[in-house]
Amino acid sequence: MRTDTARSWLAAGLLALLSLGCLPTWAQAPLKFGVLAFRSKENTEAQWKLLTQQMDLARALGRPVEVQAFDFDGLSRAIGRNEIDIVMTNPGDYALLRHRNGVSAPLATLVVQEGPHALSAFGGVIFTRTDATAIQTLADVAGKRIAAVQAGSFGGYQMQAFEMLEAGLELPSDRQLVLVGMPQDGVVRAVQEGRADVGFVRTGVLEAMAAEKGLDMRSLRVLNPQSLASFPYVASTRLYPEWPVAVMPQVSEDIARRLAVALLSLPAQGPGARASGI
Repeated sequence: MRTDTARSWLAAGLLALLSLGCLPTWAQAPLKFGVLAFRSKENTEAQWKLLTQQMDLARALGRPVEVQAFDFDGLSRAIGRNEIDIVMTNPGDYALLRHRNGVSAPLATLVVQEGPHALSAFGGVIFTRTDATAIQTLADVAGKRIAAVQAGSFGGYQMQAFEMLEAGLELPSDRQLVLVGMPQDGVVRAVQEGRADVGFVRTGVLEAMAAEKGLDMRSLRVLNPQSLASFPYVASTRLYPEWPVAVMPQVSEDIARRLAVALLSLPAQGPGARASGI
């Protein structure tokens, strides 16, 4: 009797273990896709949820996928708590994650569709109000109040600070910085409202606010304007590669390969890509 009972328990255990490999997609733990939002978190989440649905990413990966948008601090905390499996962030933040958290090599990088332009790079913008007649060049930024999301932002601070260094200028002091946090729209408002003299944002933010919120581009002056062939946005800095998508160390190589295939197989003219502007 004991032998039969033991065999029954053993058979049941083996069946339970085998069944774990046959669980339907909905029954498995979801993969958490964390996206850094440089503008509205709500819009960013909606954009990437739509895209993952159009790609049928859950089917491609064999796991449900949950998308969540974060600001810098939120993304850093979530990664520190091992709550993120897939991450898309700016190149500067990616380099830090690679060093601190062992994130994978980029599986793909973002290409933004802007009218007829497919943009694989972005830059930074330094701007002031048009009526700030004393601020005309980079040298005039010295000692002025500068609005930025935070000093760790690649397109929202570090690119611009590097251009100042390259021009032989000192980096802004802590007293100069007016840090407003995400989204970058707040930087524009800080300059408009006179809380800062100069603003740092990534390329495309001013044009997006003009299209969505009626921002009058004539009310702002871009400093150190660059002449960049086939680049549709105003820029004050050189261009850098667009945002990478990578996976955290706990993600299996099989999932990483499937994700890379799914991302690189996304049709540029498909409905998901068009709706998301990528």
